[in-house]
Amino acid sequence: WTARLAEALYYDCVPVLLSSHWQPPFSDLLDWSKFSVQFDPERISELKSHLKSLDHARLLRGVRAAKAALTYSLDAWTGDDMLPLLIFQMAQRASRPIAPPPVNVLSVTNDIETERDYDSSVTNTKSQRAHRVQTRALVAVGADEKWSCHSNDGYMCTCKRIDDLGAPKPLA
Repeated sequence: WTARLAEALYYDCVPVLLSSHWQPPFSDLLDWSKFSVQFDPERISELKSHLKSLDHARLLRGVRAAKAALTYSLDAWTGDDMLPLLIFQMAQRASRPIAPPPVNVLSVTNDIETERDYDSSVTNTKSQRAHRVQTRALVAVGADEKWSCHSNDGYMCTCKRIDDLGAPKPLA
């Protein structure tokens, strides 16, 4: 789940998912084809013509229907937001065994600090807060190769090869 999906729906925009493999949240409960477009990034040169060919009115109706289900109320629960979906999804996930982490991932951290990460220039309207998510990962590939990867926005990721002390290592 990414904040950008929620923002797109909030503003009645159709999310365009540039991935042929990514599974959107609640995809086993919601038919995302009714309110989003999933497109293979290998065909990015065809995206504009593909978007023009779609039934925009149908997608907008789907966005408006999905928005109600995917909105999370920060105030008192009224029964018409995503809380039932979250609880159902959590129950499904809790009933499945947890897969062991890949052996080559040494550490993965996600860090969200609301006081630091919420954008102070955004009006403090409960449904319009913006934040950044810092993600870091250390990945070992084989016995001798390590990579440090990080993202400050949840979208763009930068990776560099490092030595055992964490210093950047030139690529061969």
